[in-house]
Amino acid sequence: MLDFSSDIILRGDHVSMVKKIQELFENPDYIDIYLVAGAVGVIKNKKSQEISEMNISPITIPRNVLTNSQRNKYIELIFGAVALNEYLYDDEDRAIKVAFEESSETDNKKMERKVLFHQYALGGLEYLYRELIEKYEDSDSAPIIIISEFFDKMRELSSTVKYI
Repeated sequence: MLDFSSDIILRGDHVSMVKKIQELFENPDYIDIYLVAGAVGVIKNKKSQEISEMNISPITIPRNVLTNSQRNKYIELIFGAVALNEYLYDDEDRAIKVAFEESSETDNKKMERKVLFHQYALGGLEYLYRELIEKYEDSDSAPIIIISEFFDKMRELSSTVKYI
């Protein structure tokens, strides 16, 4: 099981991107935006690094949201799939170990999965921002409607999940 010993913190331009996306889609939770952005980053093979800007207050996704037993199962699976995708073509054995091995899992493997996902989530945020905010001014465009429906489903799902 992944150990979230710290919160996820978004900084700099990524904070502005999350807030614009959140506003466009009627305020989905930060965790939902983060997970969708991670999936988009993987699909589009887009990673990014954090840009620290001191004049923008960071966004925090609390670790208790991540460690909720119901949600954690999905997050673990997503993080594992990201690691598998990252290493599969270079070293199949390593890909499987980093992605799914738990019995002898080291803190380094856990951290590697978290860092990889975070890089893809940042890249996915940039992609979503560019494709949805910069290209479309009206919220009735097809991509916005599709993602809006997805966030509605995420809200329904998260209302059935009890947080710690």
